[in-house]
Amino acid sequence: MPVSPDILTCKASSYCAGVECCLTIDIKVGLLFLNGWIAVDPCKFILSVGLGKWTRNTTLVDYDWGVEKVEHLADSVVVR
Repeated sequence: MPVSPDILTCKASSYCAGVECCLTIDIKVGLLFLNGWIAVDPCKFILSVGLGKWTRNTTLVDYDWGVEKVEHLADSVVVR
């Protein structure tokens, strides 16, 4: 399903090594706004990912490449 530009907006982060997005979801009783981001700190070799209040920082120096990581944010929300 294509995402309308009115639903998802993204921009380069202020520190140039990431992307910040806002997802607007109509839940019939109002609008739900969900912020997400992904950023790389090239000096510290850290990858940061966030969705709403959930955040993860991962060191890339000793990262286990090729292994799928799964995070359950809620009963029906999974980040892979």
